[in-house]
Amino acid sequence: MSREKLGAAVLLVCCIAIWGVNAVALKAAARPTSGPAFDALFLSGVRFTVCAPLFALMLWRTRPELLRLSRKEVRLYIVFGFFSLFVGEMLQALAVRYTSVANLTLVGNGTVSLFTALWAWAAFKEPLGRLTLPGAALALVGVGVIASHA
Repeated sequence: MSREKLGAAVLLVCCIAIWGVNAVALKAAARPTSGPAFDALFLSGVRFTVCAPLFALMLWRTRPELLRLSRKEVRLYIVFGFFSLFVGEMLQALAVRYTSVANLTLVGNGTVSLFTALWAWAAFKEPLGRLTLPGAALALVGVGVIASHA
């Protein structure tokens, strides 16, 4: 394995490890064993309020051309951000109140590739393989069975 591929693999594993603790931290802050609890929606808002400027600064320092956007691109990013970040994170923060972290991550991560394929088909007419829909149905049943018994 080349040094570049090894570095990418290490970064990916680190990203997944950090991402994996996200729902656990959200649940722990929303339901601490002692002390005041934080609202999960508030915590999601704080997270993005802190991260967005840091990410923009990082881009400005390393790849400033990525910050030069047309009006059309700005509108597209606003729509994308609203649905992908705001609505998605809001629903995750609400869901963690009512289920276990294991269920939250299983249902979320276990179905995201299915919904990505369906959205790509609906939005861009990307073809679905002949086994995509039966496989998706089977995956949904499997995730449902596991989540209902966790």
